[in-house]
Amino acid sequence: MTIIAITGFMAAGKTTVARELGRHLNYPVLDLDDLIIERERCSIRELIEQLGEPEFRNVETDVLRQFFVDNSSAVIALGGGAWTIERNRELIADHGAISVWIDAPFEVCWSRIEETMQAAAEACYLKARPLDNTDFVMNWRKQMARRYTYRALEELCLVK
Repeated sequence: MTIIAITGFMAAGKTTVARELGRHLNYPVLDLDDLIIERERCSIRELIEQLGEPEFRNVETDVLRQFFVDNSSAVIALGGGAWTIERNRELIADHGAISVWIDAPFEVCWSRIEETMQAAAEACYLKARPLDNTDFVMNWRKQMARRYTYRALEELCLVK
């Protein structure tokens, strides 16, 4: 049996691709962020705010490790930053999982991020702030560029 780990930048379509792949393979589909939320009983944002990113990454690795204990064949959508952590990549490789990078253009990812942030703001009855701040967008572009260095470590790459 095989584990397939889907990774890529935030809003690249990891969960969507994982669901479709799981449906075609008749494999269970899990989302690492959902597993973390279920175990910790709070949102990813809350965890990062409470623990800081380094400790959040430790939690993420623990949950990923448990995923491998509990599953022998599944598709898992990783969080946007999970693949950047070497111990997570080692864990995936040690379990013989196939890693797949979803490559979506920055503009596509950014559009999805904007939609999500707008919807969240509206759901909380907050006035949404415009996301066209040049520094804010440039920061996201830099983050995506840094993550591309990890793309070469994938076994497969799907371009959306």
